[in-house]
Amino acid sequence: MVEERIFSRSGRISAEQRMAFALARYDSFSQEQAHRDPLTRVYHAEYFRKRFTHELRKANHCEKDLSVLVMNLDNLHDSRSLFGPRFTGKALAAAATAILESIRPGDAAARLGEEEFVVLFPETEIEGACVAAERIRARIARKSLHLLNTELRASAGVSHFPSHAMTEEGLLNAAKRALYMAKKNGENQTAVFNPDPGAKPKVLLFYL
Repeated sequence: MVEERIFSRSGRISAEQRMAFALARYDSFSQEQAHRDPLTRVYHAEYFRKRFTHELRKANHCEKDLSVLVMNLDNLHDSRSLFGPRFTGKALAAAATAILESIRPGDAAARLGEEEFVVLFPETEIEGACVAAERIRARIARKSLHLLNTELRASAGVSHFPSHAMTEEGLLNAAKRALYMAKKNGENQTAVFNPDPGAKPKVLLFYL
């Protein structure tokens, strides 16, 4: 019985240690789930703010890129009118799944407000964030068609540290301004913030 309670010379793990490891994994999983929005499974806004602060400090300290994407669904309200109020939750969950399937382990996706998503791309230049945005939009269209029998379209706005802003609020506002321009220019596209006050954000000509 003694062998079950300690490491043997062969390196086997005791039953007590296996239980301790299992509990540690469970605690880690529970903490991770507590940071997530229950409907969409992306991070909730409160945790995202903390993560944003951390990533921005790291990018500033290490002189690294950090890109921010803000996205929402173009035709959600029309689809809700057609399919009923429960459709909104299903659509947001499908979109969030598409986002999570499209980003890297080090990226962070969250839900802001009711119908808006945001993604942080550490150590990512503008071009890389735009490629990721188009990948997400394409997956949202496929995922919604498969799960909901209707194709959802999405628009996105991209901002970049340090090119566009140096603060969290500045980066979020820049990405939201770019998103607004993507919507204004016809939806179903990705726009990049333009820091020139007299210029419009650059709109990428990708239409899915």
